[in-house]
This record gives sequence, structure tokens and C-alpha cells, in this order.
Amino acid sequence: MKKNFWKAASKYVKAFLILAIAFLVIGLGTLGSLASTGDSFVLTAKQDGDEKEPSLMFHVTIPDDVVQEASEYDLYVKYILVNVGAVYAPAGEDTDIRIGRGSSPDLTFSLTYPITVPSVYTAASEDEEGSYNGPYNWAVLDVINDTTDSQGRNGWRLHDYAYYFFAARTSSVRINEVVFIAENNTLPEEEREPIVLNVELDDASVIRRAEGESLEDALKRASAVVDSQQLPNLSQSSFNRFSEEEAYSMMTIAEMRDGGSYVKGDTYLADNVYNALGTDILALGTLIFGMSPFGLRFFPFLAAFGVLIFGYLLVRDISKSERAGFIFAVLYALSAAFLAAGHLGTPLMLGVFFFVASAYFCYKFFAKGMKKPSLGSAAPVVLSALFGALAICTNGVWTIPMVGVVVLFCFGMVRQKKAKEYYLQKAEEAPAEVVQTEDGEEYELTPEKRAAHVRAEYSRKDRIAIACFVTVLLIGTFVLSMLAVIPAYLPYVRVLGDPALPMNVMEVAWKLFAGGFVGVNATSYAQSWAMHTLFKGVGELYAVTVAGALTAIVAVVASIVALVWYLVSGKKEGDEKRAKVALRALVIAAAGLLLSLICSAFGGGAFGFLLTALFFLFAIGGTAADRVLVSGGKAAKVMMWVFLALLIVSFVLLIPFTVSIPLPAGLQTALFG
Repeated sequence: MKKNFWKAASKYVKAFLILAIAFLVIGLGTLGSLASTGDSFVLTAKQDGDEKEPSLMFHVTIPDDVVQEASEYDLYVKYILVNVGAVYAPAGEDTDIRIGRGSSPDLTFSLTYPITVPSVYTAASEDEEGSYNGPYNWAVLDVINDTTDSQGRNGWRLHDYAYYFFAARTSSVRINEVVFIAENNTLPEEEREPIVLNVELDDASVIRRAEGESLEDALKRASAVVDSQQLPNLSQSSFNRFSEEEAYSMMTIAEMRDGGSYVKGDTYLADNVYNALGTDILALGTLIFGMSPFGLRFFPFLAAFGVLIFGYLLVRDISKSERAGFIFAVLYALSAAFLAAGHLGTPLMLGVFFFVASAYFCYKFFAKGMKKPSLGSAAPVVLSALFGALAICTNGVWTIPMVGVVVLFCFGMVRQKKAKEYYLQKAEEAPAEVVQTEDGEEYELTPEKRAAHVRAEYSRKDRIAIACFVTVLLIGTFVLSMLAVIPAYLPYVRVLGDPALPMNVMEVAWKLFAGGFVGVNATSYAQSWAMHTLFKGVGELYAVTVAGALTAIVAVVASIVALVWYLVSGKKEGDEKRAKVALRALVIAAAGLLLSLICSAFGGGAFGFLLTALFFLFAIGGTAADRVLVSGGKAAKVMMWVFLALLIVSFVLLIPFTVSIPLPAGLQTALFG
């Protein structure tokens, strides 16, 4: 009879499962909004040969559920909200979307209102009035104070201004969505509610069309800018807004969706740090959940959760202690660094997950070798190499940490050789005996025959292990790189080269691989080392997402204190075998820590490697703390409880910053300057 898993599990396994579920629920619950901007349309700027300036003409009307309550005389347009996906100008240059208004579509718009949008995030854009600070966040044209009628009612009256003209000046602009917000000015101010007006494209729009494309088809294509009409949440929180690196991810995904279309002279911007595989995985999330914060961050957070699972298993196995694995999990979950990083919609955590999984499966081979000379027994080797290939295909710099996994594999081969020598010795020392075959025939099994069988078995094991690891790691990396580039090939050709003279797939793959070492749009090393802000909003109520912060510092200090205590008093435990296991675990974790710090010194996406360094430091902390609790007595237990209390308190206090809950600007400034 099978035992009930929960009853059979130790208290540390139960505690870990509860912790992991809590991490998953909190993470997914605060991941971000599911509100999507839908499809997008590129509004081109006027070029030589264009008879008219390309434009979008919107006709706004009263929603059906408001018709009985108000007329076009009562409703006044108060805000025009524009969600811009990309500005096709050189990085750092701004462009204007000009908005004209009128009572009919055939007016000449001599008076227009600009919304200035930067091509990428700029320092100035965070300080300006309003809520816009980069692509994929809402820009707001506030028209409340522009017009005041004789009765003192402000805004643009719908009866007078039902048509709106949009044109892009100097550079093409990708528009995700345009929303017109009105209020009923006949009501008392405290009773007014924002009303999302109905909007459709008028055939007065001037759209640059593909050869053979009709105006009707062009209008249908351009109607993507009004395909997700809803009142957006403008709160200054990463729950509803995208950070700078996330904007690069979203821009890249949008170009993937557009295929091969491009406008000559436009400058295309996209992520140039991570390999194509990470972008493909992010794109899959937006395909499932829409072009929303939740959709972009879904797989990165699952990766952060996966690191928790594999990290627990790795620390448990290398230290041979469930308690050590649980202590690691507590440090990991309560540090807030990985919870915050899992809320960042970039391939950063994907690379960390793939590498940790590779290290875990390689250790499985190192610790246990292969039971049989078969592909089934080589599964840990295959999985280690496969996850290593996936890590490299996420960011080329993971090649360096993978050297550590290769070294661990080599040590595994050495241990397998020692196992061979052990069983050879046993075979040679065993007496001869008569055995029966499956057919019932008898034959004499001599020590020489036993030894020959052992040699043949381990020779096959060695060949299978080496062939699987090398083949999957090298060929897998190459094949996966080529396959991953295919969905992202066309956008990256526009970013990395000349769309008119496209590169081949291998050239694109190589440039993306090199981007991990020289890419410039990742968080800088200096910012990462200081555990800098990943997201910051603007306005009276704004929020930050801080990776690490005080909780990470507490967790780091706890790990270092446990390590020092172990080194000073660890030998007093009186168990040489356990001491040897702990020392080996610490050496493996220290090697991972060193390689991660080396990568963080120069690799693009440095923050990812610092997170990996933090992971291995927590592995050291978990292993050392477990041994200290064995040999440190009451003092050690008191110390551990103090650090646990500090972790919990700091984690709870910093929840608003970890998950980016909007708070008064004064409070944020007081805490973060």
C-alpha cells in the first residue's frame, strides 16, 4: 500500500511546499494587469512622393448606454489617451503626434495639439508633468482647461468637435490604442463619471497602402488603434505600466507580429542583449494573455518559481539535508529580489532558471552516475546539457557559467571511473561460480569474466554520457539558436542591419549571441550592483519596484554570518562524513558564486548574473546554517530565529515596493531620496 505523501513527508518538506505555494500565489497575484492594448498600427510620417500627409481621422460618438442620459451638447471631451508602442526615430530623439479637432472630416486643421513622445525612456520624461515616461505606457492629452464656454463648462464639446485628426511629424509612430474620454458637464462635478466614447476611423484617413491594397482594407488594418476600447488604469505602478527594459521586449514582440513590413528611413529599436529564444518565450506569453503586463511577465515569473524549486532540490541534494534546502528556500523567497525580478518582463529570469536547472541535473549525474548503460539512465546528462543550451540561447554570456557545469560533469566522469575501479576490484575478488542462463544452460562465471563484463558496461556508460552531454550541449545550442531566430528574424534584420539587404539566419544568430557581451540596453553593472530601481513611476502617487532592497541585504548578511560561524566552529560537530558533504556543497556553491560574479562584471544583462550570484550565496547560507544548527547549540538557534524575524518583518514592510503599490511621492522620496 502506498503511503500518503503528506503524512510521510518530513516537516521541512511540508514547510517548503507551503512556502513555494505562497510564493507562487503572491507572485501571480501581483504580476500585473491583464488589460491588453490589442493590435497596433504604424502611423507613418510624410515622405517625399506623398501627396498628402498620412493621417488617422477619428469620428467619436455617444455610447449606446449613455444616449438616453446625455446628448452631444452635454458631453465634453476631457482627455485623449494614446498608447504608443514605438517611435521610429534614433534613440533619444522625440517626435510629436499632432492632434487636430473639428466638426466634420473635411476641415483643414490649422490648429493642432501635440503629444510629445520619446523614442525610448529618457531622464527628462520621468520628470515632466503627466504620466508618460516611455513606450507602451499611456500618454495623456489633457484638454480640460483648453476650452471654456460661456457657462464656464470646460473641455471640447462633442457637438462642436466630433472629428479628430492624428498625424506623426518627423518620424513614424506605432500606435497601440487611442481612447477618448468625456464627461457630462450638465451634472454636478462630484457626480461626473468618465465616459469612454465610441470611436471609428473615417474614410478621410490618409493611410500609406501596400500595392494592391484597397482603402477599405487599409482602414480595417488601421482600426487596430481602436480595437481595445476601455478605460485604462493610469496608476503609477508596474502592475499597469512597463519599465524601460520591458518596453524593449514589447517593441521586439510587436515587430515580430508585423512580419517583414518596414518603412524606409525609419530607425527600428528592439532588445539587443538577449538571444532570440528569450524573446520567443516572452512572445508566447503575450500570445496567450495578450499584450499586457501579465502576459509579458508570465513566463519570467514561472522561471523565478522554477528557480525556487530546483534551488531547493539542489541544496537539499548537495548538502544531503532537507533542512538546508528549506533554509535556502526561506532566504530565496523572503529576500524579495527574486520575487521582484520575476515581475520584470524580460528574459532575465529565464536564463537564471535554465542555468540552475542545468546545474541541478548535472549534480544528479555527479552524485549517482548512470545505473545502466542506456539512454534512459543518461537522462540527467541529457537534461543538464539541454538546459545549458537553453541558457546560452537566452543570453550568450551564460556560456561562461556553463564552464562550471562542464567541470562538474567531468568530476562526475571521474567518480564514475572510481565506481568502475571499485566494482572491478569486487569482481576480481569474488570466487568463481556456476550460473544458469535464461535458456537453462549452465556456465562458469569466473572473476575474469566478471571483470570483463564490468569493463564493457562502464565503457558503454562513459561513451553514452560523453556523447549525450557534448552532442546535446553543442549541437543543441546551435540548432536551438537557429530555430529561435526564425520567429524573430525579420524584426532583428531591421534592428541589426538593412531590411533592403537582409542578413542570413546565421548572421543574425551570431549578432544576438554577441549582444550578450556588448548589448547596451540592459541594466548597467553599477545599477545592478547597487540593486537599483527596476521601475519607477511619476506623479503625486507613484511606485517603485526594488529588486533586493533591505530584505536581500538581511538575507545576504544571514548567509555570510552562517558561513563564518560554520568555518569557525563547524569542525566541532564530530561527524567527518557530514562535514565532508557540507564542505563539498560549499565548494560547489562557491564556484557558482564566483562564475556568476565574473559574468556580472562585463556581461550584458548583468543583473541576471548578480541574481545567480545571490542564488549561490543563499545556497551557501542554507548549507552553512544547517551545519551551524547541528553544532552551534542554543546560541545558533537564537541567531537563526533573529534573522528569520528580521527577514519576515523587512519583507512585509517592503511589500509595497516589491510589487509596486502606488504611494505618496513624499513617502517614496523620504525612503529612497
